[in-house]
Amino acid sequence: MKELARKLKHIMVDPALLKCGYELWPAEPEWRSRPVSRREIEKLLTLAADAIWVAIGVILKVDNRRIKQEVETFFESVSSCPVVQHHGGSGFNGGLLLFVVARILKPGIIVESGVFRGFTTWVLRLACPTAKIYCFDLTFRALMYRDNEAIYVERDWSKFEFSPGELRKALCFFDDHVDQWRRIEEAKDREIACIIFDDSFPSHKMHCERSLAVPSAAFLLENSLKDGSRIEWRGVNGNLDYRFDAGRAVRVRGHCKSIVQLPSLCDETGYRPTSMTWVELT
Repeated sequence: MKELARKLKHIMVDPALLKCGYELWPAEPEWRSRPVSRREIEKLLTLAADAIWVAIGVILKVDNRRIKQEVETFFESVSSCPVVQHHGGSGFNGGLLLFVVARILKPGIIVESGVFRGFTTWVLRLACPTAKIYCFDLTFRALMYRDNEAIYVERDWSKFEFSPGELRKALCFFDDHVDQWRRIEEAKDREIACIIFDDSFPSHKMHCERSLAVPSAAFLLENSLKDGSRIEWRGVNGNLDYRFDAGRAVRVRGHCKSIVQLPSLCDETGYRPTSMTWVELT
C-alpha cells in the first residue's frame, strides 16, 4: 500500500502541486535517519557534547563527560517520541539542547510558551520527570503529544496568574514568535532565573524563518547594531524591516547576567540547524 501511494504521489500528486508552487513530503521526523555503526555514533555524540560544553559548560557548572552522558541519553530516547512531523517546531538539535540544559538544571517548574505539536513538551518531560510543567499556546489543536501531568493554558503566558514567588527557580522555554526582549522583561518581573529562546536569529539570518520573534535575544549580542540601524530582509510574506532601539537594548541587557548564542549543531550531527539563545537573568 505504501509503495502504491508513493508511486501515485510521484506520478500524479507531485506534478499538480508543483504547478501551484507546493511540495508534499511524508510526515517523518528527521531522527529516523541516523548513524547505526558504533564508531559514527560515538563521533556524533562526542562532537555534539564538545560544542555544547564550549558554549555553556562553565555556566552550567558541569564537565564534558556529564554533557556527553546526557547527549547519549537523548540520542537513545528520541526515536520513541510520539510526535511525527516533517517541518515546524524544534528538530533533533533543538530538542537535544533543550534536553541537556533541562536535565542538568533540574528545575522544579518549567514554563513552555509555544507548544505546537508537543515535541518540546515531550523533551522537557523526558528530561525532568517530576517537574511541574505549564504549557501555554493560543490553541492546542495541533497537539500530537499531551502530557498527562502538565497544565495546559490556552492564552498568552503573561496573562496567567502564578502564585507569588512560584517561578523563582523556574526554567522558561519560549518558542512563540513574540518579541523576545518583551519576554525577557516579563520573565524578570516574575523573578525567573533562566530562559531558552528558540528561533532566536541574529540580524543576518532573519530570512531563515517564516514566523519571527523580532527583536530577538540574539540581537543583544551584536555590537555592530547601533541605534536606528535598519535590518532588512525578504521573507515569504514580502519585504520586512526592523530598526534597532539601542536604548531599549541597554535596558534589557541590564536584566541579563549572561546571554549565549547556543551552537546550531548542524555540523556536529548532520540534522537541520537550530537557532537558540540562552539567557540567565540577574
